[in-house]
Amino acid sequence: AIAPFSLVTGSCGSNISRNARSARAAACAYVGAPAMTRTVSSKIPIALPASEAWRLRCNFDLERYIAKAGNRKLTLVSEDVSGPGTDWEQRQRQVQCELLGDHLGGSIMGVKTSDLLSEVVSHFYVHRYDEEYGAEFWVTLPLKKIKVSLEGQQWCLPASDASCYLCTRVEVRAHIVGIGSLIEMQLERHIRNSHAAFPQHALSFLDQEERKAPAPCLPAHLS
Repeated sequence: AIAPFSLVTGSCGSNISRNARSARAAACAYVGAPAMTRTVSSKIPIALPASEAWRLRCNFDLERYIAKAGNRKLTLVSEDVSGPGTDWEQRQRQVQCELLGDHLGGSIMGVKTSDLLSEVVSHFYVHRYDEEYGAEFWVTLPLKKIKVSLEGQQWCLPASDASCYLCTRVEVRAHIVGIGSLIEMQLERHIRNSHAAFPQHALSFLDQEERKAPAPCLPAHLS
């Protein structure tokens, strides 16, 4: 495991650094007493250069595209930018995730799908994607009776000039007496399926982007 990566020091990233520490502290306070942690790691091949795969991974429109396919709705709460236009440009994004429809088949332990609103805080460098400077993220559910949290890191590992691996490590904690391990196991399965599906989602989204791009303007005698 790696220690949480250090944010850029100096003039770049001071506000984001404070906000990220606050998010991490809130997540730790939320889960309460220490419990067993399930670590989920993946290394997914993508048939795109690392820089392009990372650009897509950081694109909120792609996040919403994937969420819609999974019957979820994402709302961008805030996005802070540090060092815009530089090689060290960094962003912190706060997103609210709402499940649409019925994902539970009614109610489980008095909890309905509409109760499963989650908050996601992530910070990442726009142009740097190796393990040392990869993204970090925290996911919490505000509903206090559901003591579940996820936090992790994500980065790209170049495989060739035209391909890479998207690497992710997630720590899952479920502090629910009697069924915590079962919930962690279900979350692990969902996380692995989600990671495995990312390349296809990214390529489909990229194809959609290209189709929407305006056609080049041709000279009058060629149009």
